[in-house]
Amino acid sequence: MYIAGVYDGAREEHLVWEAEKSICDELTHRASSVNQELNRLEEFEIGRGASTSNVLAMLRKRWEQVSDIIRDLGVDMGWVEEIEE
Repeated sequence: MYIAGVYDGAREEHLVWEAEKSICDELTHRASSVNQELNRLEEFEIGRGASTSNVLAMLRKRWEQVSDIIRDLGVDMGWVEEIEE
């Protein structure tokens, strides 16, 4: 019926919004965990008196790219600005 243009899907719209919110919440939760772990690893290396390793620098760069993608999706992650310092 939707494809035929007879029905606009309004009855299921709340299900779509709930699924979208659930996905955004999960992205935010997982992204926050990754950000915290990267911060912990960086602090550990600095605490040892070592400069940030190439591997950790690459992980941080990739993480910033992933964060940009998540932000482009419109997911509100207020803490994301922390990784840009």
